[in-house]
Amino acid sequence: MNPKRHGGRRNPRPETPETGEAARRIQTDYRRNRSGDSVGSRLIAIAPVLLVDTNVIAPLYVRSARSHSVAELFARDAVWRTEPLALIELSNVLVSYERAGYVTAARSRDCLRRAAAFLQPHLFRVSHEAALDTALRYRVTAYDARFLAAAQQLGRRLVTEDARLRAAAPGLTQSLAEALAST
Repeated sequence: MNPKRHGGRRNPRPETPETGEAARRIQTDYRRNRSGDSVGSRLIAIAPVLLVDTNVIAPLYVRSARSHSVAELFARDAVWRTEPLALIELSNVLVSYERAGYVTAARSRDCLRRAAAFLQPHLFRVSHEAALDTALRYRVTAYDARFLAAAQQLGRRLVTEDARLRAAAPGLTQSLAEALAST
């Protein structure tokens, strides 16, 4: 389509995980070894990666008191990692919101689909044994321990608004406000 013939503007292409903000924050690095032979391309992330809890993910898709702060965090760093359990927890949040009349069933499905598309490429699965050991060490639920184990293994602090979880493992967690102050 020639943009000059059709109003002078093109409709922007919809963003996907491959073309969205996260993709724009990745650059290709073409290196050569000592002999000068190409060793192929490597993708290098040029932005830090956040590890997030479900209570930080949900406001990105359903308006809440935290939505503005979460959007600000996303604008600063759009590469988010989490444990796959987050999508199950998000499903429960969406079911609760639908039952309370905050969102429709169709909107719930759309939110879950978009969240899965955004998070899937960066999911970090921890072993059941690591989650159990972490739960025993920090005296938290096995559900919460999965996120703490991910924080340990990735060497990143989990961004969470769960005050009890932050109190149980302050070295592995940070609040949304702390994450915003440090990015």
